[in-house]
Amino acid sequence: MITNLIPDLHYFRGSYGGKHVFPLMRDASGALNITSGLLAALEAELGHAITGEDLLGYCYALLQAPSYTRRFENELEIPGPRIPLTRDVVLFERAVEVGRELVWLHTYGERFVPPGHRARRVPQGVARYVTPILAGEYPESHSCDEERQELHVGDGVFEPVSADVRAFSVSGLE
Repeated sequence: MITNLIPDLHYFRGSYGGKHVFPLMRDASGALNITSGLLAALEAELGHAITGEDLLGYCYALLQAPSYTRRFENELEIPGPRIPLTRDVVLFERAVEVGRELVWLHTYGERFVPPGHRARRVPQGVARYVTPILAGEYPESHSCDEERQELHVGDGVFEPVSADVRAFSVSGLE
């Protein structure tokens, strides 16, 4: 999970709070919260300059990938992220690119704004409601018509919703 806001005690599920916060910057001066020498070692290995934002993008891309959880399932029994570092410069740069885009989207356009975009603006999706969910009603069911690309939530209908979007889950929740 990433945020551009300062998490308080109730940030995540109303429990545990922000006790496991890993800020990119240690303080308002912009001092990076990265182990001394790590960026220099990465630069030497990959052959070009690496910023703290690049490293954050790389890490975020890896941590968001479903394959990461599958690959490190046993190791993740003990809490805490494990970040494998690649020596493949093309793979590293691709992960940085994906991670920066995810940070941009997941902070609602507040951070890592790509060139040509404005802060606080993210692309609109294509799915729209065809039939709204009735106000005051909490939907008790949902289903998907993959052929018609419809997502049914209670009495509401949204389209087009691809099978990939419908199959997305977080921590086993659809």
